[in-house]
Amino acid sequence: MLFRFRAQQAADLGIIDAGRTRRPKIITEVSSIPSCEKWRGQVLKEISRKVSKIQESSLSDYQIRDLNDEINKAMREKHMWEVQIRNLGGPNYMRGGGKVYDDEGREIPGGGKGYRFVCSVTLVLCCAFAAVVWGGLRCGAVGLGRVLM
Repeated sequence: MLFRFRAQQAADLGIIDAGRTRRPKIITEVSSIPSCEKWRGQVLKEISRKVSKIQESSLSDYQIRDLNDEINKAMREKHMWEVQIRNLGGPNYMRGGGKVYDDEGREIPGGGKGYRFVCSVTLVLCCAFAAVVWGGLRCGAVGLGRVLM
């Protein structure tokens, strides 16, 4: 009973714990930089957990694909939080994005954008899986694990 009273009291005073509330769907409605950074941090933790989980060798191809879709969705959401933070006058977390190079060492324009395949066990298995599922993607190692562009 006391817990409910304290929760109601905190809500009345405007002190809401971000850990207990849901992440806002409409990111542009959040108007404070600290709350945007808190939600961005939560998305980063979610991405990190899913990238760690995708490295398990016991996952089936379908589970890997589903996890990869969730990671890409979280990456898009992280980008939206970063844009909102920058629009509010906060730090620019998007500066210096990774560059992608082809087999001959030339930079691929726009190569770091779009759908990414976060690889599990080895790059060879990923390339084979991507070729079957997505019709052949360019391979390259980027970020936390192996990623196909």
